[in-house]
Amino acid sequence: IGVFLQDSCKVLKTLTIKPGIRFDYVMINTDMVDKIIELKTTSPRINIAWDATGDGNTVVRAGYNRYVDPAWFNVASFLGVRTFPQETMEYNPATGQYDIVVSRDDPDQQIVVGSDDNTAPHADEFTIEVERELFTDFSLAINALYREYKYSYEDDEVNEIWNQDGTDIIGYKSGDEHYIYRTKNPREAWRRYWGLEFKVRKNFSDNWQLNGSYTYSRSQGIGEGYWTALMDNPRQNEFMWSWSSFDRRHQVKIDGSYHLPYGIELGASIYWRTGMPYSKWFQGYMGSWNHLKTMRGYDPDHPDNDFWNRTPDVMLIDLKVVWDMKELTGQQIDIIARMMNVMHLRYKSDLETNAYPPGGDREYGRYYSMSDGFSAELGVRYRY
Repeated sequence: IGVFLQDSCKVLKTLTIKPGIRFDYVMINTDMVDKIIELKTTSPRINIAWDATGDGNTVVRAGYNRYVDPAWFNVASFLGVRTFPQETMEYNPATGQYDIVVSRDDPDQQIVVGSDDNTAPHADEFTIEVERELFTDFSLAINALYREYKYSYEDDEVNEIWNQDGTDIIGYKSGDEHYIYRTKNPREAWRRYWGLEFKVRKNFSDNWQLNGSYTYSRSQGIGEGYWTALMDNPRQNEFMWSWSSFDRRHQVKIDGSYHLPYGIELGASIYWRTGMPYSKWFQGYMGSWNHLKTMRGYDPDHPDNDFWNRTPDVMLIDLKVVWDMKELTGQQIDIIARMMNVMHLRYKSDLETNAYPPGGDREYGRYYSMSDGFSAELGVRYRY
């Protein structure tokens, strides 16, 4: 249940303030109707717009906003009572299969226990933007954004005893071969993003329009989503916080169109970004490829170079032609032609991130597929 209140007040002729506050109540039950999470939150928000030069041509926008994460349904699923047996199988080198039974959890065994820490996951966002109209319908802007997401839904395993290098379980604290996960919202489960964006905007006039931007950004934190590997293996915790898959340092986006006579419109879109980081995974517990030797996003052979293992840059150019046939037919009929990736740029995909030994079918750092190339489509639209 959410209630949001917002007001807008003009405290000066050139200054508008928009304060707001949101109240949320979140309750999550198991399939046995047991309440497992209950959150009552207050989220403040305040934004301002200032006509800095007093002539309506320069605006400064700034704001602070908090957004609460009420959780997805998989939180209830993860914390709910298990209704089916679960077996943990260990890798058998003799057969090449996972056929050695390590443990079995029957439906009446509760292997997930919640903690009393119910701090609501939330993101705090700070923004400031300065936009100046240089001439009619044409403006330049600089926008800075910082966002920090904290107290994500996480879990730590409290029953396993790991060896020194974190590659194998050597015992169980309870004496029983069980996983016991303690769910909580720890301070360590956080991510942050900051970016600086330069924008150009041309509103439609004189038969053309344009929107373009360049963004430099950083994204760091634990892995994306809930219930990550953070805190499950204490020997791995130091490697779990690093660059995220959203850490694409440079991005350029340009979209524009031009109207020609006889109802013809030409449009183009250009997108370019640098690659994202990936990790090198080694074989760990039960033969799974889940063991790190350095922080995520780094290669252990090049630990000081966070650009060593990044996917290739990507650039895509799309074109669009629309013919409005109303002048010819008297009806609002559009013929639309779209051409995607007109330069037929194909990029490597299906990257292998597991540290398989050389000579096998797959090798770490190699790509085994390619992205799609040029494509086109033709369509008809009728409007009424």
